[in-house]
Amino acid sequence: MIPGTDPFWRRSQVVSLIFIVGFLSGIESFQLAVAQPFSPPPQPEVAPLISKTYPNDANGDQMDDGLVDKAQRALASVNAAITPVQKNQAQASLDAMVDVELVFNQQITQPQIDAFLAQGGQITYTGTGFKQGVSVYLVVEGAGVNQGINVTMDGSGGSVESVTRVATGTHPFGLADVSTLVEFASRNPKEAPKLIMTVFDKFPAVVLSLKRKPIKTLQEMIGARIGTGSVDAGSKILPALLALNNIDLKSINRTTIDVKLRDTMLIKGEVDAVVGFDYTIIFNLMEAGLKLEDITLLYFADFGFNFWGNSLIANPAVVEKNPELVRRVALAVARSWAAASKDRAAAISAVTKRDGLLKAETERARMDWVLDKLVLTPNVRQNGIGNMNQERMERGINVIKEGFQLTTAPTMEQIYDGRFLPPAADRKLA
Repeated sequence: MIPGTDPFWRRSQVVSLIFIVGFLSGIESFQLAVAQPFSPPPQPEVAPLISKTYPNDANGDQMDDGLVDKAQRALASVNAAITPVQKNQAQASLDAMVDVELVFNQQITQPQIDAFLAQGGQITYTGTGFKQGVSVYLVVEGAGVNQGINVTMDGSGGSVESVTRVATGTHPFGLADVSTLVEFASRNPKEAPKLIMTVFDKFPAVVLSLKRKPIKTLQEMIGARIGTGSVDAGSKILPALLALNNIDLKSINRTTIDVKLRDTMLIKGEVDAVVGFDYTIIFNLMEAGLKLEDITLLYFADFGFNFWGNSLIANPAVVEKNPELVRRVALAVARSWAAASKDRAAAISAVTKRDGLLKAETERARMDWVLDKLVLTPNVRQNGIGNMNQERMERGINVIKEGFQLTTAPTMEQIYDGRFLPPAADRKLA
């Protein structure tokens, strides 16, 4: 899967050795395994771990449950559409192509690739899922990011997919929301990835409304039309947030909507508010012509769910068998964020140089928001990125357990491995 035009902070990422957050550091040398014409990739140095069962295929039909759910919701949107605009948007969502990533436990051959293409198949890229070597480096002038790491980057549909990929071993590292990791670990304790280092010190989920009909408190959500997704972290944690504030989930008019239609529905007044991550929704609305002063935000973090957001996770087998690699990746990630915080213009220049469709002004504003609102909190300014607090972790896990009505929940020791946290000097952000 090759990343599209969305900037890196809009989506969770899963990668072979380091994820797209590296763009923040101004990558000077970046290689993605793309071949034209397509040919078999080289044999990986570490074979992928392929399971017979997967958490995202509960019924064992060899179809990703999230993909099936997405198709069903798209069809429901088509059937429910009334206006021509709604019908066109819903049909476009239903007709949209999806990327499917195949991981093989044996080397594929050229005849197999040719036969697939001859039958009308389309290949986005071929490549090994795990690389190690010294031919490609993260280089930031004066930042010391260079860790001798080959980089392969894949986009994912969100934290659920990122956690699942890392858990099943198709990707040894990923960027994912910590609350999603906690939920996954409660259901799959043996397969769950390890939290290596937190990045977003503030949970970015918000209830967002427009000031023409603002929702200023959680209590004002009662009876309101709230548009949410089905698998994104903010929507999944919403029941826990409401429970924490003694609000019955049934008291709100919650509508599950396609994320692609979410912002349009809010602008058109078809919902009173939406749930999502601030750095995605806000800038989507601003690109649609709204101003920041037109928007009202209720942060989950301000109503009792003071948890971390996107963070570095690793496959448990990789942690056990290659701890030195985990250490190097964590160090490179910390230095990348430090370098980006120090020279934001250089970071944006690197991003827009790679993707010419991005608007430098918009992405700079988005990056400033992410750094200033979510990363550079008072805690991080004092203690550095990745600072861990056991009381905060345990309190957040308890909220998730109650909100999701989990029978058991993991302890901090079961999901977090602090052995790889880089030295304080490398985690200090300006």
